[in-house]
Amino acid sequence: DDQDVDGNQSIDIAMKVNAEATGDTTGYAQMQPLQVPVTVTDDEVPGVTITPDPVSGDPIIFSENPEKGKGRFAVVLNTQPSDNVVIAVNSSNTEVATVDNSPLTLTFTTENWATPQSVFISGVDNHIIDGEMTAEIFVAVNGDQTADETGYNALPPSTVLVTVTDDDQAGVTVKPTNPISFSEGGSGSFTVVLNTIPDGNVEIQALSNDPAVAVVDKPTLTFTAETWNIPQKATVSVEEGQIVGGDQTFNIAVFVNDENTEDQTGYKEVDSADVPSAFITVAVKDIAPGLRVDKPNLEPLSETASGVFNVVLDSKPSGKVVIDVVSSSIDVATVDPTQLTFTAENYFMRQMVTVAGVDDAPAVEDRNVEIQLNINANTEDKTGYKDLVAPAAVVTVTVLNDD
Repeated sequence: DDQDVDGNQSIDIAMKVNAEATGDTTGYAQMQPLQVPVTVTDDEVPGVTITPDPVSGDPIIFSENPEKGKGRFAVVLNTQPSDNVVIAVNSSNTEVATVDNSPLTLTFTTENWATPQSVFISGVDNHIIDGEMTAEIFVAVNGDQTADETGYNALPPSTVLVTVTDDDQAGVTVKPTNPISFSEGGSGSFTVVLNTIPDGNVEIQALSNDPAVAVVDKPTLTFTAETWNIPQKATVSVEEGQIVGGDQTFNIAVFVNDENTEDQTGYKEVDSADVPSAFITVAVKDIAPGLRVDKPNLEPLSETASGVFNVVLDSKPSGKVVIDVVSSSIDVATVDPTQLTFTAENYFMRQMVTVAGVDDAPAVEDRNVEIQLNINANTEDKTGYKDLVAPAAVVTVTVLNDD
């Protein structure tokens, strides 16, 4: 049994009596030799054997994501060629599967013809939810480059069927996933992007668990089939003085608004629990409780005129802060209002106090007045406003004599 494609071979089998060893005397020793013709048929037929994944023997099924695995099969010649045989391997649908190192050619010689050569196929990760796809891998002798004369050029192409599984699933990616830290008065950003190509608009919402404090500049982000893979940035900011009682972490929930989403590939069914949230940690600046006035010294005013100043808290209180506004001499100047109340919601909003001169009858020289701001006992805050020593703030004004 040779490996050559050499056709049927004929040979004669000679049979003759061994006269020296034969004791017969009746004539057998004198017989002429006989020839028995024998024909040996050739069982070598040129051909190509393809073995799917010779390591495991599994069918050729693999993911469209090459990082999750590839398809593989082996090619070997059935017979020894008389010269080189070049095999070309191509995919019928390069949008589903591609042959590694394409265009791929396998060269078999008279020496390596019996050694299998491997072919690797990669899926095409298209980011489209399209289910399983199939492709044919053609294995054909390249007649122009094949010099063999035993019949390989006459072989028809072979086909290997591969199944590429879909690994795409509607989803949203939020980065970074670790907490974003910044100080009061600052801001931090995160990006949002879709995992797959939608067939219609997808609306993403970013909702702060405390929108009055942690403000998201872009609470609505819209992605299309053209912009699905372009990250969109949302910025969260916290104004100075908004945080009380130490650093705080805010949760920015990111989810698909299915009511305004037109996509039909699965984004309407994406569970909000499967979308990462953005976590914002805000560091509190070391601001002690206190009162701030914009005009510690008012411009001098006459007995019939008035002036104003504004009051605001330095930090966010945990409860209401009541401030008494007192004139050191109501015969010289009066104040309106005589009491201010700040809360955690309005502590950063300025409240105005009006100081009015008193027109006295007798002629008196110019006089100075202190407008004192004192913490009232009805204050409920527990961050330190009750501990402010009176007066917590002072505004001075000179009332000019006009008599």
